[in-house]
Amino acid sequence: MGTDSLINLHTHTWFSDGDYTPEQIVAVAERNQLTHVAITDHFATSKVRRSVLASDLEGYIGQIREAARNHRRVKVLAGVEID
Repeated sequence: MGTDSLINLHTHTWFSDGDYTPEQIVAVAERNQLTHVAITDHFATSKVRRSVLASDLEGYIGQIREAARNHRRVKVLAGVEID
């Protein structure tokens, strides 16, 4: 990451309290010339109506990885927000 990096490290998808899929988030990041985007949904919490559960983790990571394969101009990071 250099001085020309444009990064968003805190995004939520429909897996928690966001409205969009990982694919949609990454597409918008790429379209807006971000260099990096992290998908960081809430994990196993009652703080929000929906959150990623341990049983959902494989599918969650899989969708993020698929979005990364479809959008090579932006580095996609997978994470969770732990409360």
